[in-house]
Amino acid sequence: MSEAFSISPEPYVSLSVAAEHFSVSEKTLRRMVARAEIPARRLGRGPRAAIRLKLSEVEAATYPMGSATK
Repeated sequence: MSEAFSISPEPYVSLSVAAEHFSVSEKTLRRMVARAEIPARRLGRGPRAAIRLKLSEVEAATYPMGSATK
């Protein structure tokens, strides 16, 4: 029997993978998630639940140097 399920075209990655990809610390990404600058998903419950991000959503939260509005 075949079950239909949806797989996201872009996978979610761990904080460590995203941090390495963007050359920032995991702490920086955690702060951005806490400030709702980056959408994130939690796997599990509690303080030790795994946090997953999409690299494209982290990229969308960035901006070119000198273009930030004041």
